[in-house]
Amino acid sequence: MLEKAFKRYKNFVFQRCTTSEGTGVNDVAYWKNFLFANTMIFVIPLSLITLIPGILFCLYSGFYFLAVIDTLSFLILLFVIFGSRFTIHQRKILFILNSFFVAFFLLMYGGISGPGLLILYATCIFALLIESDGYAYFWSFLITGIVLAFLAVLHFDLSPVPEVNNTDEMEWIATSVNAVFLSFLSSALLPRLFYSISETINSNNRMREILAQRNLEQKALLRNLESKNEDLEQFAYVASHDLQEPLRMVTGFMAQLEKRYANQLDEKAKEYIFFATDGAKRMSFIIKELLEYSRAGNLNGDRETLSLEHLLDDYKVLRRQLITETNAEIKTGNLPSIKTFHGPVMQVLNNLIDNALKYAKPGVSPEIEVGGADIGAFWEIWVIDNGVGIESEHIEKIFGLFHRAANTEDQKGTGLGLAIVRKIISRLGGKVWVESTPGVGSSFHFTLPK
Repeated sequence: MLEKAFKRYKNFVFQRCTTSEGTGVNDVAYWKNFLFANTMIFVIPLSLITLIPGILFCLYSGFYFLAVIDTLSFLILLFVIFGSRFTIHQRKILFILNSFFVAFFLLMYGGISGPGLLILYATCIFALLIESDGYAYFWSFLITGIVLAFLAVLHFDLSPVPEVNNTDEMEWIATSVNAVFLSFLSSALLPRLFYSISETINSNNRMREILAQRNLEQKALLRNLESKNEDLEQFAYVASHDLQEPLRMVTGFMAQLEKRYANQLDEKAKEYIFFATDGAKRMSFIIKELLEYSRAGNLNGDRETLSLEHLLDDYKVLRRQLITETNAEIKTGNLPSIKTFHGPVMQVLNNLIDNALKYAKPGVSPEIEVGGADIGAFWEIWVIDNGVGIESEHIEKIFGLFHRAANTEDQKGTGLGLAIVRKIISRLGGKVWVESTPGVGSSFHFTLPK
């Protein structure tokens, strides 16, 4: 029950002391209000605890006026929190002036030995912490005024306590000058600290706004790019589907022409038919490869742990006839199991080993080595062959679309296989490169993140 009541009281104080100026959590003013609100939450209960014994002591000691001052000060605190027609700035000013008011009368009744000077300086520091920097020196001048006023009290023996009136004026000046000096020093330094903090916060806010704006722009660009990629993929699919039919018609009619009019065609006409049919077949193959490239790197499904040894075994089964025809030898070494996407990695290995078989040296059986190594955050996989190799001027271009090395022009291919490999590896977060010596062979390497 008591906990719920205190929670309601706390929420009420925060509503009165932190919402009036509408500042955000990244603003210095918000934290000044936050400090003031937290102070107000505990000042009332603590003052209430000390008020009753304090008043009893004052009445017992004959300090009736001080009892009235204590009561009035507590009522002002209640007014600061529960008053309904005050801004947060007015509440702060009222609280600070009330504290200076209490400090002055503590000096009147306690003199140098009482807590008056300490409360004066503490009030100045608290005022600098919760109020606008524009009031910084006001509190120091107010302390100076109170110090001088108390000096007059000592000079004219105005304190109701004889021991206080007996305080030496020079002793008071020597003691109070420290509080005045420290208050002016604090008024000079604390606003600079708040200014630096405010500039840092404002700079961070500006950077946050810039980053948020750039994130929005990047998200918009990403959505636009994804939309274009989807359009391109759809276009590639439609184009490949729509273009295949006319090409089938060309090859079909050419076959019918050669079959029906074979006796009426001379060798030149048959040669033309062959070129037309061969061109249509090559065009059909290129269209299929383009479609494959447009879809390459689509990381559908979940990652799974793949044994590259098993992938290579699957490849040998798939390409058994080609391996037998070329008398190829495929050796493996230290192939790891990796967590990645099955389809894309299988496609990369297929393309690289297919190239090694396709671009073998005439009359030489292909020797292919597939291996791997742990290189920290990545796996490095390589496919090494003893084929025709690649000229140095083609090394940087070999992964481009439709690019083929000069010494492989007589081999069948579209120049899209390595472009597909690069696209897939890039999507997987790795990189691919080749090292090659013409007439000796090539070594293709790619990395995959663990």
